[in-house]
Amino acid sequence: MVQEKQKEVTLFNTHKQLIDIINTNHPLVQLADSIDWKSIEEELSIIYPSTTGHPNKPIRLMVGLHYLRYMFNLSDESIVWAYIENPYYRPSEATTPQRSEDNTSVEKKCFNIPSL
Repeated sequence: MVQEKQKEVTLFNTHKQLIDIINTNHPLVQLADSIDWKSIEEELSIIYPSTTGHPNKPIRLMVGLHYLRYMFNLSDESIVWAYIENPYYRPSEATTPQRSEDNTSVEKKCFNIPSL
């Protein structure tokens, strides 16, 4: 009998979605699920069109980070680092089942974070 060699899954080589590894009963996940993101995106996309200039950041990401910044009284720099370190601060990723990029590339694109 031929046995298939299973790839060892670690924290850094898994292809699971964020929603698969976080506690969906966490208050921040439940808060993100209760927000009507579609209407917010529709309203703000009129004010912040993505057709001119530098491509904008996703509205859901910016609104979510602004809300968390206000909620926890964080500075701009602090909310960026909290976003990187805390998966529950990722409102747009935690409730969206499809993700095409790994966290590192998203962080670099959104916040111009240099490689360490």
